Amino acid sequence: MAEQESLLERLARENSVTVDEMRKQLENRIKQGLADPDPEHRSQWEQIPCSGVIPTPEEYLDYVVKKLHDEGCEDLLKRYD
Repeated sequence: MAEQESLLERLARENSVTVDEMRKQLENRIKQGLADPDPEHRSQWEQIPCSGVIPTPEEYLDYVVKKLHDEGCEDLLKRYD
């Protein structure tokens, strides 16, 4: 049985980039969000649970998936099943 592809791997494949490149893109987006000059936007990013100083791409993706499920928007994830 083939190992299931992670969301990060899937995003990389669908965007025709390596997993490392996808990870770097997400890391940059997380850093931009945490540095947003708008306190409301920055606060939303600061709510992402993480084990370190800033969320990892995997922690960010886990948070987004959980949030979509919690808000009843899991249909947006169907293309990643």
